[in-house]
Amino acid sequence: MAGEQTRMLWALVYLLGLIATHYSVGQSTLSMMWATWIWFVLLVVSSWSIGKSYGMKWPAGIQTLWMSIMGTFIVLAVTMLLNLWAGNAAVLFALYLLLNGAGAWATGFEMKNGGWLGMGVMMVVFGLVFPGWFSGVPFLAAALVMGVPMLLSSWKMK
Repeated sequence: MAGEQTRMLWALVYLLGLIATHYSVGQSTLSMMWATWIWFVLLVVSSWSIGKSYGMKWPAGIQTLWMSIMGTFIVLAVTMLLNLWAGNAAVLFALYLLLNGAGAWATGFEMKNGGWLGMGVMMVVFGLVFPGWFSGVPFLAAALVMGVPMLLSSWKMK
């Protein structure tokens, strides 16, 4: 599958899956802890899948950047999920948005691509405000903040 198609597929998973998770946690059919662990795994798998789908189109420096970002995210998220420091689902999504936003901004800057620059800035801003504004509804907010822009940008790329 091409990179744009994979992004669109994962955007739909984010949008629909996060909305379903919001309602499952709200109805107490899924605990917040399990939902957070599940979405941690899905975020890592989706990032790996999207990166693989683009193949070797990126310069080596950008590939190294994205591998470093995912390594940092995995270490920070796992230590948080193991209660080595305080955090919750909103913090998990904030970490993801901050790190991936910084990576998108750096990629856009390096490749002189305004779309990546804009997406990166938007993700960093949402990552900064996410825990404060959306801590009560982290899965629903993540669906809107991550799923909708990713779906629209994938649609626009086609």
